[in-house]
Amino acid sequence: MVVVQTRVCQICDKRLAKYVCQGCGRIICEVCLEPQTWVCSDCYSHLKEESGGFWVFQSSLFRLLLLSFLLIFIGVVFMVISVLMGTPVSAGVVVILGPLPIILGVGSYATLALVLAVVLTISSIVMFFLFQRGRK
Repeated sequence: MVVVQTRVCQICDKRLAKYVCQGCGRIICEVCLEPQTWVCSDCYSHLKEESGGFWVFQSSLFRLLLLSFLLIFIGVVFMVISVLMGTPVSAGVVVILGPLPIILGVGSYATLALVLAVVLTISSIVMFFLFQRGRK
């Protein structure tokens, strides 16, 4: 004789439970699961209360990402203003795709811009590895 045991969600007591909450260990259904955090709706509400808001916006990685986009946006605005005023524009960019750096430059001061871009890229990679070492 085979006994099949079906488990009902411990939060709503209505649907079949398919997941385990990573916070409290209760078995829960897909409706009661918060997929971003893999916790039940009760644990998620406690997480939101403890963090004082949505937790993604409070992480330092997200703040760094916002800061980088803001700096890129400000640089583009300065370049557009410079072109509209008729002054010569020089720019340099370093894009790293895996182990391959792609270095591009344009303008009369492209060499200086490229040297600055390469120095900033190397310093950011060094800072990244230093911060990763500090986390361990």
